[in-house]
Amino acid sequence: MKNIFIAAAMIAASAGIASAADQDCTAENAQSKALELSTALQTLAATNPTRMQEIATEMQAKATEAQTSGDLAGLCAYYDELIDEVNS
Repeated sequence: MKNIFIAAAMIAASAGIASAADQDCTAENAQSKALELSTALQTLAATNPTRMQEIATEMQAKATEAQTSGDLAGLCAYYDELIDEVNS
């Protein structure tokens, strides 16, 4: 399971250089958010392992999509939404 989170963070980090419009979300920001989400998901696993697995699968797909499209801003926004969901 932890490999999914690490893979997502690595994909986010390799997604490419952000355009001028995406300056608020760099590859480093996306990787940091992925790691923060990974930590939150470890907590969620204790209470709702099914939802945790769903999020992990979604997270991997979204990171792969960002690598292909270069949409780091969208990836960061997605991670922010999930962090809020998991922490609430």
